[in-house]
Amino acid sequence: MEPMQDPDQLVEYLESFYNTVSRGMDRSAYRFWTTKIRAELSDITDLGVRQRALKLCAQVEGGGYVLQRNPEMRESVVLPSIRRLIDCLKQSPPV
Repeated sequence: MEPMQDPDQLVEYLESFYNTVSRGMDRSAYRFWTTKIRAELSDITDLGVRQRALKLCAQVEGGGYVLQRNPEMRESVVLPSIRRLIDCLKQSPPV
């Protein structure tokens, strides 16, 4: 599979992730998704967008711990961090 270097390409993938998490997900599946997302974000060609996205991705990755310890916090902690990452990519300039 070719890397998604354009942030717009990642938005749909992240929306799927968001929807999956909102329905419920265990920590190991969450880690799988976030590892894939981090790899894709690392391939973004715009340095500024990549740096912002990776910073937000670190917050998203922390959600795995929250899901394991306090799954009821999914709505208040985990999903908003994913939404911030999606919004960051939506606001990035086109490639």
